[in-house]
Amino acid sequence: MDTDNLTVEVLLCRLPDGTTNAEPQHLRHLAETLASIGVRRVQLNTVARPPAHGDARPVTEEELLKAKKTLEKAVDHVEVYR
Repeated sequence: MDTDNLTVEVLLCRLPDGTTNAEPQHLRHLAETLASIGVRRVQLNTVARPPAHGDARPVTEEELLKAKKTLEKAVDHVEVYR
């Protein structure tokens, strides 16, 4: 499969109980998975409008930037959208 032009969009969010997919262990696993399938570009964002799942909340700017650093270890280009 040619993944040179494949871009993956990743949404980071937090639920009211504090559960988030922006935890370091989740991001490391995501980075490994993206690298294993040859993804070279990631669009990283968080909740900006009322989401389909009404309980989802945005992660912090700091969490977005930490996620970017983690994913950049496995992917050529990570762009953060706010």
